Amino acid sequence: MNPFKTLRGRRILIEVPVKKESVITLYAIGDKVEEIAVGDSVYIPTGQLEHAEKVDIDGSVKLMFNEMDIAIIW
Repeated sequence: MNPFKTLRGRRILIEVPVKKESVITLYAIGDKVEEIAVGDSVYIPTGQLEHAEKVDIDGSVKLMFNEMDIAIIW
């Protein structure tokens, strides 16, 4: 269960990856996201990771992206 009511728009939240090359698991998706589901593994290009907005949720830092930042979905 998320500690917030709704993630709006086409945003996604991810756990901070252990290393930049890691496959990333989605933590939450916005209410407008259609092609990706929570729990999917995704690849986000390294350059995008460096510019991510950091969000502290209950003491755990998540990274926020636009769904278009995702290059590959598994």
